[in-house]
Amino acid sequence: MRTSILLILSTFILLSYSKGQEKNKSILAVFPHSDDETAMGVVLAKYTSQYKIFILYIVDNVDTSGVDITPEGDSINHIKIAEAKCACTKLGVEPIFLGLGRLDARTGLRAYFTKIKKFKSVLTKKIEELNPSVIITFGPDGESGHYEHQIVSNITTEIILYNGWVERYPLYYIGWPKEKKPIEQLEGTGEVDKRYLTVTIHYTEEDEAKALESYKCYKNQFSPEDFQEWKDEHDADKSNIYYFRQFAVTNKTKKDLFDK
Repeated sequence: MRTSILLILSTFILLSYSKGQEKNKSILAVFPHSDDETAMGVVLAKYTSQYKIFILYIVDNVDTSGVDITPEGDSINHIKIAEAKCACTKLGVEPIFLGLGRLDARTGLRAYFTKIKKFKSVLTKKIEELNPSVIITFGPDGESGHYEHQIVSNITTEIILYNGWVERYPLYYIGWPKEKKPIEQLEGTGEVDKRYLTVTIHYTEEDEAKALESYKCYKNQFSPEDFQEWKDEHDADKSNIYYFRQFAVTNKTKKDLFDK
């Protein structure tokens, strides 16, 4: 009897420890803009019950919104931040706003290079501070070809390479198989040969409903018609799979470009 009780107690402790270890894992999602998490909202919704999730928004939202009735500049920035906080609350994730301004050269190349240097420094410190188990972001295609998506993807990758963090912080890019038309995507953008999308994440109808509910927070970014189209496309997609690919570096050395 005593042996049986000890065995049950030991099993319970091991299961509790295992669950605690899982809960200590975290995901850092790196995006340029508020609302960018909608590209993989169902994946975030899936993992919130298991892991701590941080969403890092890099730039200010000082451009006009997708809906024409809102103002520009600081006013729209405050509105979009409030909408992002609303969406993150519904998803169950923690938002972090860096507020670095636009990642473009409109004010000159010198200012652009200064901003990129600051971006690298701030993002490096945030990664060290949060110490995530994995990092997810857009691929080099920027998911939709958006230049700020591409810049954030490239700088995140550059930081991982520069600091020798490939193994410490596994980096994953979202990808769309070219055989399947991606939801809310422009034809021919952000698509990858399916052979290279080696991570398949299945989600439930509950995950999908949770994500779609969070999208409704972006009233100044999307119209009611946009939301309905989004829902219809999600409903039509019965696969319930999202694809990612892991950034990987081979340690094999070569002495020539044509060595095999």
